[in-house]
Amino acid sequence: MGVFIAKYIIKFRIVILLIMIVITVMFGFLSKTAELDYETPKILPRNHQATIEYKEFKKLFGQDGFNILVGIKDKDFYTLKKFNKWKELGTEFSRINGIDSAFSEANFYTLSKNDSSDSFQVLPIFDGKITTQSQLDSLKIAIRKLPFYKGTLYNDSSHFHAMMLMVNPTFFNSKKRGQFVMDIRKVGEKFDEYFEGEIYYTGLPFIKASKMLTIQSELSKFMFLSLVVTILILFFFFRSINVIIVSSLIVVIGVIWTLGLTGLFGYKITVVMGLLPPLIIVIGIPNCVYLINKYQQLYLDSKDKKYALTNVITKIGHITLLTNLTTAFGFGTFVFTNSQILFEFGLVAFFSIILLFLVTVLLVPIFLSFLPPPKEKHTKHLEKNWVEKLLINLRYIVRHKKKTIFVITTGLIILSIYGLSLLSPSGKILDDLPNGDKVKTDMIAVQDNLSGVMPFEIVLDVKRKSNRLKKSVLLKMDSIQNYLESYPEITKSTSLVNALKFLNQTLIFDGDEEDYEIPSSKYLRQIASRLENDSIKNIGFSIDMFLDSSGTKTRITSQMKDVGIDKLEIIINEVVLKIDEILNPDKKEILRLFSGVKNGTKEQKVAKLDSLISKFPTIEYAYLSVLKETKNEKYDLYKENGLDYIEMTNENPLLLKQGIEKTFIDSKVTGFTVPFAKGTKYLIKNLMISLLIAVFGISLLMFLLFKSFWIVIISLITNILPLLFTAGLMGFFGVDLKPSTVLVFSISLGIAVDDAIHFLAKFKQELKINGKDINRAVYSALRETGLSMFYTSIILFFGFSVFIASSYGGTQALGILVSITLLIAMTSNLLLLPALLLKFKNKIER
Repeated sequence: MGVFIAKYIIKFRIVILLIMIVITVMFGFLSKTAELDYETPKILPRNHQATIEYKEFKKLFGQDGFNILVGIKDKDFYTLKKFNKWKELGTEFSRINGIDSAFSEANFYTLSKNDSSDSFQVLPIFDGKITTQSQLDSLKIAIRKLPFYKGTLYNDSSHFHAMMLMVNPTFFNSKKRGQFVMDIRKVGEKFDEYFEGEIYYTGLPFIKASKMLTIQSELSKFMFLSLVVTILILFFFFRSINVIIVSSLIVVIGVIWTLGLTGLFGYKITVVMGLLPPLIIVIGIPNCVYLINKYQQLYLDSKDKKYALTNVITKIGHITLLTNLTTAFGFGTFVFTNSQILFEFGLVAFFSIILLFLVTVLLVPIFLSFLPPPKEKHTKHLEKNWVEKLLINLRYIVRHKKKTIFVITTGLIILSIYGLSLLSPSGKILDDLPNGDKVKTDMIAVQDNLSGVMPFEIVLDVKRKSNRLKKSVLLKMDSIQNYLESYPEITKSTSLVNALKFLNQTLIFDGDEEDYEIPSSKYLRQIASRLENDSIKNIGFSIDMFLDSSGTKTRITSQMKDVGIDKLEIIINEVVLKIDEILNPDKKEILRLFSGVKNGTKEQKVAKLDSLISKFPTIEYAYLSVLKETKNEKYDLYKENGLDYIEMTNENPLLLKQGIEKTFIDSKVTGFTVPFAKGTKYLIKNLMISLLIAVFGISLLMFLLFKSFWIVIISLITNILPLLFTAGLMGFFGVDLKPSTVLVFSISLGIAVDDAIHFLAKFKQELKINGKDINRAVYSALRETGLSMFYTSIILFFGFSVFIASSYGGTQALGILVSITLLIAMTSNLLLLPALLLKFKNKIER
């Protein structure tokens, strides 16, 4: 069959080449539609509660965390020259495309009452240019009298001052933002000399934009490095320019097809997807090595180019197919994670690897058919003394040192399991950046001196519009804010309460600091009547940014430090429980009493209900409002005839329950921080599941291929050992378990098992040739496949090593850990696998 396919490939080589060129051109055009993803990575599935709540929040209040903080640390900030330069810097930032405005101490506002129009009036604290030090001193005193601004943009104890840049969401989510980060830095650099220390830049938009710039540069860098490294290794082994050109052309076509598939599926290039093109280069080269190496062996034996070309697919084509299938399956298991970012990566990777196999099998024989036969210098690597010595030593160790292999393996397993116990999950937004990276150091500086950068939002449903400015509700919100600020990880929170306190201090009273409190109910009613027309803007916040269009939902917004997912999850869980306790202190008691209403005689139910209503009179009002909203006829009877309320509720227990629920204030904890924390843990868990699926799937494939339970067990031991060793190594060296490091295991398993399949497939062939003599079959398989396994493993090792050059710790970890895993896998497949086959040969024979 293989000879038949090879003959047709050679016969129709021109037609196949033309088809390949057309497809490659088509994928080339499609690749241009694969843009960088400028949005937050979609880790959680669309139907996850945290995703749904975050989407609802953004629909109600718009994007969260769309501010950039620019900070300095300068004890002489309030000197005339520096302050005016700070103001000038803000003006320069405002002119950058994508920045709507800049807000800092240089342009704080206050409120006054316009007597003629009886409306709010927003005025600068100091109008005009600051020309004297006394004016500046007065301005500082005026600002420090406004607690509304305290802790938002300055910290007197550390002499830290910040400027808030309002980012335009539409601009930021477009491809134009590539220049955005550089523009901000260029403006800042012009003013560096005027301040004592360096200028710090942070905030989610800045961090995201910086990350995407790095991804863009690293995508091309890694493709280039991967190609260069593999070319050098190919030349070292084969000493043939033709081999290098053929292999390079094939992997370049593979990369074009991969990017084309990304565009065809309508996916964008994310942090994970950006790894795929260089991975295709690294994975594609071993395909070429297997086929070219076998072609040269066949030619060396027969001295017949046509025979070598037509038999190479017969000898190794099916094995190459199997190895590509297992690699593709290893990547394909990511589609089971239910995470959009990994689903897209897994799907594109799966089809890319299958297509890469097709390209390799078709083009390697075709390209070689146009080239002259390999010269003696090109096949010398097959006859080198060190190669022969390597294979002889391998056979010797497998034959005579089986016990040593098993003792070392057992020791490695014990050590690895201990190292595995030291592993701990982690996840910070800048976890993968090196410690000296400016993006990371700037964020830490701002966190230590002012505030966190991770948005933490609480949405309250007050049920009725009239409740939004009800003093009892506002006092509860104030309590929540005080509670939040008791956490050192959560920085100053802001809500409608702060805006109303600001109104009370500046409009109702004369600006005294002690008047920064929630207005009295009388003034709250006046504010409510004017809120429809007046919106306090330009003070850093506005009242309407805290209320949705219905007026029934309000938010408390705060920032969190980047403390890691474990700490985040603990805080989130604690906050959820405490907020409900603050908002609904009687909730448990009301629900307990209501559950008792359902039991007993009619008279007992009425008595219990009467007790419940008298103890919590707000339930009556809420119940009646439900009747009114549902247009229940009982409500009309109640209004017209004074129908007994107890009798009504007894007949409508479901509506009564709705009324009771209406007395509670619902709350949801959301913001970027919540899906980030839950998404990271979700990803780690699902990557582990995908690894188990990969193990099961590969085991099933092995069983179908070899029909032997013991061969499946032996191959699993051989290829799970490198994964276990890597996990133990991570534990010993304190490498945390996070999405970027868990990714290593599925990738490594899919690639590492290729050597096992290659060896076992040859072992199966040799069994038939050698009359089912397992000893001879093992040694023959080792002699036939050892060199190719060694070559491909070295290529993969150095190919993945290029990722060490990444700016991201996650990508670096991927490169280091996969390289180590594949090196251990090579050793395991060359020594442990044949040793186990010999050890359990009696069971295999049965």
